[in-house]
Amino acid sequence: MKIGLQHLRKISNHTAGVHALQVFIACDLEDETLSRFFVLSAYDGDEKHQYNVLSHTHTTVVPEFVWEKTTRELRRLTYTNIYQPLCVRTLRRYLQEDKNILLRKERPRVRVTQRTEAHSGRTQGSKLKVPAPGENMAAGFLSLRSSLFYCRKHVAPTAAVPAHTPTAVTSLRAAASTRGAFPHDENYCLDLVRTRDYEGFLCSLLLPPAARRSSLALRAFNVELAQAGGAVKDSVSQKTAGLMRMQFWRDAVEDIFRDKPPPQPIAAELWRAVNNHSLTKRWMMRIITEREKDMEDRGHRSLQELEVYSENTQSSLLYLLLECLGVRDVHADHAASHVGKAQGIVTCLRATPYHSTRRRKVYLPTDLCMLHGASQEDFLRGSSEQRVRDVVYDVASQAHVHLQHARSFSKNVPPAASPAFLCTVALEDFLQRVRTVDFDVFHASLQKRNPLLAIQLYLRSWRSSY
Repeated sequence: MKIGLQHLRKISNHTAGVHALQVFIACDLEDETLSRFFVLSAYDGDEKHQYNVLSHTHTTVVPEFVWEKTTRELRRLTYTNIYQPLCVRTLRRYLQEDKNILLRKERPRVRVTQRTEAHSGRTQGSKLKVPAPGENMAAGFLSLRSSLFYCRKHVAPTAAVPAHTPTAVTSLRAAASTRGAFPHDENYCLDLVRTRDYEGFLCSLLLPPAARRSSLALRAFNVELAQAGGAVKDSVSQKTAGLMRMQFWRDAVEDIFRDKPPPQPIAAELWRAVNNHSLTKRWMMRIITEREKDMEDRGHRSLQELEVYSENTQSSLLYLLLECLGVRDVHADHAASHVGKAQGIVTCLRATPYHSTRRRKVYLPTDLCMLHGASQEDFLRGSSEQRVRDVVYDVASQAHVHLQHARSFSKNVPPAASPAFLCTVALEDFLQRVRTVDFDVFHASLQKRNPLLAIQLYLRSWRSSY
C-alpha cells in the first residue's frame, strides 16, 4: 500500500501534506457460495479503481492503474487461491457463531407473578423470582411479554379481562405506548442526543414534559440520519451502507405511520411520538430525502442552495417540534423556516474547521468563495487571510438576517411555540463569538463549548421568548 500511495501522490502532483489510500474488500456468502467479492481503492476519498474477483474484471479511472496481462494473472491467482478461501472460512465462522447464539438455551432472568387478595380476589401486586431451570429463551420471552402486559394493567387498571382469553396477550407496542414499558428506548435516544447534539439535548430538557420525550426521539432521528451521511463522507466505501440506512429509515417511517414500527429504539420512540402528537409524515420524509442527497459529498454551489438544504433538514425538524408542542400556526411555521435556515448556515460555518482538516473538503458556498477570491486551498490550510474572513462574514451575516427575520414575527407567534426556538440562543452565541474574533472561523476559541449556555437557555425559556 505504501508503494501505491507514493505512486498516486506522484501522478496527482502532490508533494506535501497528508494523503490517504483506502482499500476496501467485501464479500458476500449465500448458500455456501460467494455471490460478491470485490476490491475497491480510493485516494483522498475519490474512487480510483475496482477489481471484481469473481468475474476477474478490472475498472479504473486512472490510466496509470491499467494492469498488464502478467499483473492481471498474478492478482487473479492471489485473490482466488488466498483471499477467496480465507473470506469463505471467515464468513462461515461468523455464521456458525450466530447460529450457536440463536439456538442456545438460557434461563430467563426474571418472571413476574401476581398476588391476589384472598377476600376480594383482586390483583394486588407482583414480585420477581428466579424461574425453574430447563426453560429456553423462547419461553422466557413469552413470559416477559405477558408480564409486561400485566405490569401495565396494575398501574392503570381497566375493565377486567380473563387471563386465559386472547385479549390478555396484547402486543408489546400497546404496553409501551401508554406507560413507557421500555425505558431503554428512551434512554438510548437521550444518550445519543446528549453525545451527538448537546445543544439540542439542553433545549429538549427545557421543553414541557408532554413534549420532552418526543423531542428527544425526533432529535435522535435527525442525529441518526446525519451520522449515516457523515459516514459516507468520511469513507467512499461506506456509500452503499449509507444508502441502505436511508432506505431502512424511509421504510421505517412508512411502517410507523402504518402502526407497525420496526424493533429499533429510535423507531419505537418515533412511533410513540407520532401517536401522541399526530406528527406529519411529510416532514420526516423530507429530512431523509435531503440527507440522502447530501451523500453526494459536494460543496454548496451557492448560498441559496445551502438555505434550501437547511430548510429541508433543520426547518423540517422544527416543524415537527412545533407539532409536539401542539402548535399549528402559520406565523410559527414562518419563524421556524427562518430559524432552521439560520441553524443550517451556522452549522456549516462551525463544521468548516473539521471538514477542512479531517475530510479535506470545503462545503461553504462556492459562489461566495469565488466572489472574494478564496480558494479551497486557503480553507484546507486553515488560513486567516482577509479573503477567507470575507467569505465567513457573508455567510454569518446571512444567518443573522434569518434570525432577525424570525424574531420579527414574535408578536404573532403563540407563546406555546417559544420553547421550540430555544436553539436561537446557541446560534446567537456563536455569531457573537465569531464576530469577536473578526470572523476567523479557525480561531481556537470557537471550538470550545460555552460553559454558560445552559444558564442562558434557562433564562430565555423563563422569559418565554426567542
